[in-house]
Amino acid sequence: MAGFPYNVAESVKWAQWSYLFDNTYLIDSTRFNNWFKEILESGEYEFNESFTRLWAESFNLLFNKVDLSEWSEKEFIKALFCTLAIIENIVAEDMKIESREVRKSIRTLLTKILKERKKEFILMPMGAISEDEYVRLIGDQIISNYSRKD
Repeated sequence: MAGFPYNVAESVKWAQWSYLFDNTYLIDSTRFNNWFKEILESGEYEFNESFTRLWAESFNLLFNKVDLSEWSEKEFIKALFCTLAIIENIVAEDMKIESREVRKSIRTLLTKILKERKKEFILMPMGAISEDEYVRLIGDQIISNYSRKD
């Protein structure tokens, strides 16, 4: 947080910062810090606790045990935007992620689906699947599986 302007750092609550930096690969990543600072300064996204938790859990799951030093800046940023888009799509479907119960159900589905689709995530930077296809694939699976639970 030291590299963030005070007003930008303050816009994200302490609990949310802890979710974001739960991944040892990202803690040391100036690429993540620089990208996230730009995102916060743009004001384009609202990082409330529910959104931040799901988003952080998704990228922590995907980046777990992935050597990001091999990834170019462009590949890394694409992957971050994909995880952000997946959670935005969930919110756009009017899933009430403010509810702990709903968030838990989505997190369970997200974990299962992201683990099943880890290969596509790793191949995405190589062009085997586009970012839009990947986001749509994951989002559609989460939405359809969540809908079937109701």
